Amino acid sequence: MFKEVVNIMPDDKFIDDYIRISEKHAVGTSSFLILKTDGYKYIKTENNNMFFIKCDLNFNLSNQLIFELNQSKLIILHSFNSNYLNFLNKISSAIKIIWIFWGIDGYNAITKSSYFPYDSVRMQYSKNFYGLLKSIIRHFRNSLILDKELSCRKIINRVDYCATFVKDDIKIAKTINPNIQPLYFNYFNNHGYNMLENSVTKKNTTNDIFLGNSANPTNLHISALNYLSKINFKGKIYCPLSYSGTRDYVENIVNFGFSSFGKNFIPLKEFLDYKEYTEIISKCDFVLMNHIRQQSVGTIFKSICLLKPVILNDKSFLRSTFLEWGLKIYDLRILNKIHLIKKSDLLSNKKIVLEKLDEKNNHQFFNKILEISKSSINQNKLIE
Repeated sequence: MFKEVVNIMPDDKFIDDYIRISEKHAVGTSSFLILKTDGYKYIKTENNNMFFIKCDLNFNLSNQLIFELNQSKLIILHSFNSNYLNFLNKISSAIKIIWIFWGIDGYNAITKSSYFPYDSVRMQYSKNFYGLLKSIIRHFRNSLILDKELSCRKIINRVDYCATFVKDDIKIAKTINPNIQPLYFNYFNNHGYNMLENSVTKKNTTNDIFLGNSANPTNLHISALNYLSKINFKGKIYCPLSYSGTRDYVENIVNFGFSSFGKNFIPLKEFLDYKEYTEIISKCDFVLMNHIRQQSVGTIFKSICLLKPVILNDKSFLRSTFLEWGLKIYDLRILNKIHLIKKSDLLSNKKIVLEKLDEKNNHQFFNKILEISKSSINQNKLIE
């Protein structure tokens, strides 16, 4: 039923463009298996090699499906859920596996406290005693490696290749599986899902900030807002909070924002379409992404192409990759030294990003797929 290469994928906005690129560079080589525990929302592509599989929450696949997967030569995991271990345990170890690192899949294998400090954990809960108690328990839990983390580690130990463009993500994978081989891959490109902006942006008279990309507490909104309050920041702060966070978290961030900045704090609690989202970034003078873990990459690339100075957390997992590329990336201290920002640096950043996101940079990834698909399978062992 399946081709020699099987992509195991979620229903997500990245997938349509991946299928387009795959069929362009490795035409007819792959099957695309979309696993979903509920309805389908994002994928629009129609392809005879696509299979939509409804799963339970534990991702227990049928014996027939496991049999078909074991006839393949290569499985590509587009991210993974910790419960994928339930079927990966039944896949022959002779079958190569490429894991495309999305973020939370890899970060679930390490302690969350390494990228999720207590002040942000506290904002997830109500301000009463029970909220305090829950936050303390959650923070303690974030410092441990428990069943979910162990399952993610077992999956990573089964993987042969980790595909990403982020150096620090490879480091995380290698701390768990020293034998894992790196491959360059980036979903973002200047042709598909994330059409990069090339238009001239608006000129503002005030210094406004675009803060974070969602209500996920890993955006570390509270420490960023505390810093902006400390330096007596007077511009507008646009803060997307439309998805991914708890009701208490959104309420706490909004209340803190209003109490500290008044009407200059502008929470974006309704989901914005692509055009509206881009227009708001265009109105801002800075884009501040205070998260430590890798996230909001599309917004960062978009902002750079809109000639915006991008401010990252000093501990950001993205920082080393961007500096290696030659990008000029700023930290919060630049807000007191705005005169140091040069238009030439912003233009250079845009040029570098457009070069790095050229679709041809993924050729090595698809060449590896073709290489493995043509190889023979000589072993037939299962994961221990």
